[in-house]
Amino acid sequence: MLIGLIVGAIFVLLFLPVPVAIAMLLGSSGYYIYTDTPLEAVAQRMVSCVESIPLLAVPFFILAGELMNASGITDRLVRFSNVLVGRFAGGLGHVVVVSNVVMSGISGSAAADAVGTGSVLVQAMVRRGYPAAFAAAIVGASSTIAPIIPPSIPLVIFGAVAEVSTSRLLLAGILPGLLMGAFLLAINAVLARRRGYPREAPPSFREFRDATLAALPPLGMPVVIVGGIVAGIFTPTEASVTAVGYALVLGVGFYRTLGLREIWGCAVRVSTMTGAIMLLVGGTTVLGDIVTRENVSDDIVALLSMAHDHPYLLLGLVNIVLMVIAIPLEPIPVMLLFVPLLLPVMTDLGVDPVHFGILMVLSLCIAFVLPPAGLVMFIMCSIAQCSMAEFTRQVWPFVIVLLVVLALLTYWPGLALFVPNALLPVRGVG
Repeated sequence: MLIGLIVGAIFVLLFLPVPVAIAMLLGSSGYYIYTDTPLEAVAQRMVSCVESIPLLAVPFFILAGELMNASGITDRLVRFSNVLVGRFAGGLGHVVVVSNVVMSGISGSAAADAVGTGSVLVQAMVRRGYPAAFAAAIVGASSTIAPIIPPSIPLVIFGAVAEVSTSRLLLAGILPGLLMGAFLLAINAVLARRRGYPREAPPSFREFRDATLAALPPLGMPVVIVGGIVAGIFTPTEASVTAVGYALVLGVGFYRTLGLREIWGCAVRVSTMTGAIMLLVGGTTVLGDIVTRENVSDDIVALLSMAHDHPYLLLGLVNIVLMVIAIPLEPIPVMLLFVPLLLPVMTDLGVDPVHFGILMVLSLCIAFVLPPAGLVMFIMCSIAQCSMAEFTRQVWPFVIVLLVVLALLTYWPGLALFVPNALLPVRGVG
């Protein structure tokens, strides 16, 4: 009864609207006051939960992405994508998908990719005759690849919360991310042929050479991150610091587009984003402690254990529930709250924690583009100046293929586990 009142109070605060982290902290504080628990315990729990070495990777990966974007790499990567796939029907749509796959290895954030590629490509697509809502839809759907392909901020957070090898999680995202890109390219090709969308002129050898050479330096970042982790040279946290150094070398020494003003601007934005993420981590952890004290987790475990003989049916249901919950909320607090509740059940059912991590992050990312409150949906509607209804009509084909990928990953764990099993046999948490 008490936990129900707390959750109800949190939802009331969210509809006011109050930021998610503040709503969770206010609701949790009410519980502590009611149970005569000192409020100092809230602050102590918030501080202790963010004292995590794996979580240090979050601000550094964000900073690396910000520095690379500030260096002007988006235009270079879009140009490279254009010489690769622009010649096919629906060429600019293919460019969007390939650009997002490439950007995923740099930013690790769906919102960052949506803004980066959307600001460059949406108007270009409109000028070539694509509907603005279609341009917004394919950019938004493609941006969901970013949190899957390393470096992935949500996967880093999952690894820290679940105490699962972050290295294996990051490697597990490679094949699913590429599969998402392939399916999005396929549906774009089908839609382009049916609707008569244009193709771009084939590049000359000189254009292909120049675009490729310009894109090689930024493409080196994911190679350095993944290669260093696989070779055992550094941990994911050390990889994030290395990525920042790589971005500074490119921006300051190679491109000469980063000065003190640009670096300071990146640092300010990263500080703001990191503060928001860590506040979410703290608020959700405090709420999670209350859920544990009230034995809600035991009730959930007992309920889910009824499906012990049908683990993959349960996985499918969990995917759907997480997707629905993440539409009005942000994925990170949903993940922070549900990982401690669901992971023990999944492990007991024989589901690999790395496999479950990929499924959870992908489910939450698909919610980014779902109405009525997907974050990326709002970003793209703003960039393309289209309505939510127009965006929704255009995005459903892309959502369907993303759901197909989610289903494949759910019932074929090898798609997620092949790369980490091949390159990083279980070594423990790292």
